[in-house]
Amino acid sequence: MKIKFTQFRWLVAMLLPVTAMAMPKMAWAETYDQNGFAKDGSYQPATLTTDQYDINGDGTIDEVYEIGNAGQLYWFAALVNGKLTDGTSQNRNACAVLVSNITVNKNLLNSLDNNGYPTGTVTIDSWTPFGDYISSYYDGLDYLGIFDGNGHSISGLYCKQPNAKNISFCGYMTKGTIKNVAIIDSYFEGDYNVGGIVGASNESAIKNCLFCGTVKSNKRVGGICGAIQGYSTISDCFSNAQILVVENANNYCGGICGMGYGQKIKLRNCVYNNSLYSGQVIKWVEEYENDVTWTGTVEHITGMKTAEIASGKATHWLNRYHSGDGLGWYQNIDNGQTNDAYPVLDNTHGMVYASQPCPSNYSNDKTKLSKSLHSWDTDNVCKQCGKTKDVFDLVTGFQEPSQVDGVYQIRTAGELYWFTALVNGNGLLTDGTPPNNSANAVLTSDITVNTNVLDESGNLGEKSDTHLDWIPIGNSDRPYTGTFNGQGHTISGLFFNNSSKAYVGLFGYVRNGKIQNTGIVDSYFKGNYNVGGLCGLASNGSISYCYNTGAVSGSSNVGGVCGWTSNSSISYCYNTGAVSGSSSVGGVCGLNHGAISNCYFDNNKCNYNAVVDGYGTVTNTLGKTTEEFASGEVCYLLNGSRSTGTTENPLVWYQNLSEGGDACPVLKRTGNNTVYLNNHYSCSCEPGNPTTCYTNDNQDIYDPHSWENGFCAKNSSVCQPAEQNTDGVYEISNAGQLYWYAKLINDNDNIYACAVLTNDITDNEGDVAGCNGAKKDTWRQWEVICNSSYYHGTFDGQCHTISGLFGYGFIGKNEGTIKNLIISNSYLFKYYFTKGGICNENYGTISRCTFSGTLVGQADLMGATDKYYIGGICGLNQNIIEDCYVKDNIQFSTATPNSNNKLYVGGISGGNAVYGKIENCYNMANITCQTTVNTPFIKSGICGWNTDNAVTTNCYYLTGTADYGIGETVDVKGSVEAVSSEKFASGEVTYLLNAGKAFGSQAWGQQLGTDDYPVLSDYKVIKAAKGDKDANNNDTYWATFSNLNSDATLLVPSARNLNVYNATVSSGTMTLKKRTDNQVAKGEGVLLKTDGEYVNVKANETNGLTKVEYANNNLVATPATEKTITADEDSTLYRLTYNDVSTQNKLGFYLSLVKDEDDKVDETSLGKKLKATPGKAYLKVSTEAATTPATAALARSFVFPGDDETTGIGEIVIEGDAGISGSANANGRIYNLQGQQVTAPVKGLYIKNNKKVVIK
Repeated sequence: MKIKFTQFRWLVAMLLPVTAMAMPKMAWAETYDQNGFAKDGSYQPATLTTDQYDINGDGTIDEVYEIGNAGQLYWFAALVNGKLTDGTSQNRNACAVLVSNITVNKNLLNSLDNNGYPTGTVTIDSWTPFGDYISSYYDGLDYLGIFDGNGHSISGLYCKQPNAKNISFCGYMTKGTIKNVAIIDSYFEGDYNVGGIVGASNESAIKNCLFCGTVKSNKRVGGICGAIQGYSTISDCFSNAQILVVENANNYCGGICGMGYGQKIKLRNCVYNNSLYSGQVIKWVEEYENDVTWTGTVEHITGMKTAEIASGKATHWLNRYHSGDGLGWYQNIDNGQTNDAYPVLDNTHGMVYASQPCPSNYSNDKTKLSKSLHSWDTDNVCKQCGKTKDVFDLVTGFQEPSQVDGVYQIRTAGELYWFTALVNGNGLLTDGTPPNNSANAVLTSDITVNTNVLDESGNLGEKSDTHLDWIPIGNSDRPYTGTFNGQGHTISGLFFNNSSKAYVGLFGYVRNGKIQNTGIVDSYFKGNYNVGGLCGLASNGSISYCYNTGAVSGSSNVGGVCGWTSNSSISYCYNTGAVSGSSSVGGVCGLNHGAISNCYFDNNKCNYNAVVDGYGTVTNTLGKTTEEFASGEVCYLLNGSRSTGTTENPLVWYQNLSEGGDACPVLKRTGNNTVYLNNHYSCSCEPGNPTTCYTNDNQDIYDPHSWENGFCAKNSSVCQPAEQNTDGVYEISNAGQLYWYAKLINDNDNIYACAVLTNDITDNEGDVAGCNGAKKDTWRQWEVICNSSYYHGTFDGQCHTISGLFGYGFIGKNEGTIKNLIISNSYLFKYYFTKGGICNENYGTISRCTFSGTLVGQADLMGATDKYYIGGICGLNQNIIEDCYVKDNIQFSTATPNSNNKLYVGGISGGNAVYGKIENCYNMANITCQTTVNTPFIKSGICGWNTDNAVTTNCYYLTGTADYGIGETVDVKGSVEAVSSEKFASGEVTYLLNAGKAFGSQAWGQQLGTDDYPVLSDYKVIKAAKGDKDANNNDTYWATFSNLNSDATLLVPSARNLNVYNATVSSGTMTLKKRTDNQVAKGEGVLLKTDGEYVNVKANETNGLTKVEYANNNLVATPATEKTITADEDSTLYRLTYNDVSTQNKLGFYLSLVKDEDDKVDETSLGKKLKATPGKAYLKVSTEAATTPATAALARSFVFPGDDETTGIGEIVIEGDAGISGSANANGRIYNLQGQQVTAPVKGLYIKNNKKVVIK
């Protein structure tokens, strides 16, 4: 039940009946907050699983509730207590696991006063224990299930019921289990039976649990459990509890449990904080029923001080003096994380290591610990760790294993050492346990004694002085006669280094005994004679399904598995460790007087035979290489060359063959690690001659294809798949991927798939364009993309080239986008009525593409009066073709045409129909048409046929290459012009193709002096206006320039001159100052002068230039879009233009103006408004600076002079440019209001001698 309390409300709530506290509203809540509570107070149901957990360990899957938040925890308690009101029946047997840490009340203990009441207005949620055995002696509410915390914590539980019993996380438990849970920052108070985990436990188990908080009661109160009854256990638990109880000897209070009564109660391996509670572990009932004294067993339980607990000592104790994964307890000590004050169950915290053999220092890093020897006092007790000498002089932590049906269940290194002492009878067991060399045992987990015993090369590691010494099981006095079954587990880190000792290995001497299913890894055995990884001497016994990867060395009778077999058998075993010795040394066995079969050893690591000496039998036992071990071959052979087992003969050996998997066979089946024999092919294209291989998936292995230009070297019909980038676009880098992409679209109707070229691609080598239809045997034939369907994707060539295509066309019908693509040296033919170099029919967009090669029609497939369209870019266009060109010769031909047909041929497109638009394109190709009969055809430089509503505009073709620009037209719209090769080379066509677009948005480029025609490059072209001749009678050209997108560089061919200026105006005089270089900063306006009409501009790769301040340059960059600029009140604007535009006379800066709709000058706009064009610059000066002091007249123009002729009103001084100058206001001359000189004035207002005059 979830009830919120403040201090006042708590007192009121105490008056309520206990049963009323447990009546929550339930399942009708529709939404829950992140803690699992709804606004109406109902709880989120826990998630019932039926296919995930074997919670009781019986080998079957159980119904288990998953609890992930506080609401689900409260719901589970209500389920157990029978308090759900939605019809759900009570379930005292319900099992649950935590799937996350849960916080009920944050900082609970800090929110309570000394009496356990909430302070101030703090709101606290109250907890009702499941197993709510509170209000009556018995009401059927004890908990019978299994609750597994799974290492998670529950924080902030609060239950204060001073007059109630069985107060805890779980109230009363019968034949149940609570394990692996941490209850922290919690407060439990009741009358009696109060504990940190369980109030009262009857025939139940509490294990691997932690409590940190306060428990308070009048009697029967303990850190873990309040009261424990017969046949119950508490094991591997830690209490950090503050225990509050009325001081009375009969009140039953204990650090672990308050009261114990009944038979066979066991408390084992627990620690409690005796700085918080300094009393006993548990108080037993001396007289309870019939004057019987009840006492149980308390083993390995202690109280420790807070500082000891913080040091890691308690964690090491709880882990039974061992370190490693799966031990249960962890603690951050010195690993750089926030230190833990006590042990925790969270395996993300650090493992705790202790110095050895005396565990007196602790660390999260074993390498920080040095060897620590015991310091014995006169009573044989270690002064440092407090352990007695007779048990701990060789190794700390001997622990007696549990038994099942008389078989010892060994799970830790301490238990393994205890078993050694049991077998050997070496006096280490002082608890009265008699020696037993016939004891049977099984391993229940992998065991690690030492770590890093061997280095990566298999040799003894550097820190051998810190390792615990191993004591072989069985010796010449007491040979082992029992059965030891590792159950597939491994023992790691055994260390024995004494060359004077004999009978060395995991087992020293086995007689009539059996060793089975055990792996020895990372171990080192060095002795005198009879030395082996598993056994030193086996007499009348057997070793089967075992392996060793450790190093073995000795004097004689030395073997990787066994040193000497005497009338014993070794079968299905292997060794991959190094073996060395003087005599009778073998990879498997040194001296064999028995039977060895189906065993293997690594002959890369052992330079001996499998068996060296002896008169025994050896069958199917030999050396294999390290690679053969890793391949899975040995695993397959150890299984009797089988991959499927039977009930009578199951598989034993397994191996994970994936990268980073097992280097050799193992005895555990984990996931998909069965080994199969399969075939290994060089690739899927090679059907025969496979080699043998081993896999985990029973599938033949095919090596990756050997790609040559994207085609498999063994089968050229297999194409390399193109990979998609993060945007889902296929990246194509070779011809095979191009064919694969075409197949993807054509065979799978994946018409929306997009692609980019990442390299130039050559499909077929040789003169494909000139093959005249004769396909070479080595050539592939291209299958057109979307021959019958319509392509809707985007194909971006990224200015790469596809060359050598031989087929029906690149793309058949396009409704998508094709851009930045070059197709060259190709022969495309036979596509019914249309044929184009890029696509045959276009209903989408083709941009920035080019084609060179041969296009061949198939007119014999046409009807009697059909039209046929062939174009360098597209056969028939019905949408957009822009910024495309064709520059190499193209042959258009038809085979056996019909004389009634018409053939329309265009350098760009055969036809332009419906609302098609062809713009900013050019053609330099010489168009040749070949026909076998007299077929009417139209040969046009740009478009063969232009129908109504279609537009072909701003396109150019080389003079002499075609009969027409546009052939047959219905209604001509647009402009097409024939241009000479000189104009192409000059940059003029490039400038025209860009159609006045500003720098940065232009498609076309051309490096003047290098490129003879426009290309899609970064060398953009601007046009300069022709000025007067200079003093040397050479033409001058002037232009303004600006760029708002990036820094840029102005360039001309090396044979030409280029000067770049800043312009300033002062006292009616313009001064042009030459810049030191031709670099122009982003957003900066400049004036340039050159000796040719066109100039290159190239964007810089970086924008690091600094713009010249306005005081030093009055030129202003124009906006990014065309617009009218209005001057400030005190400013005057000038634009670069001619005195007479029609005659291009007297170029200079003239007062700005705008015209009205009737093309008349708005006189009020003079110097105040300017129609700005992107990419240019205009002059903006203060009106005061533009005024000549001598005349007090505004300079109306600054004209660039030729020689010394006076042509303007304002003077221009050009610094650093001798021979160019100007003077102001020639007397007697007449100027219009803008400052342009007029030689034949008509009626109007003019300027003469700096005064306005009217001519009538």
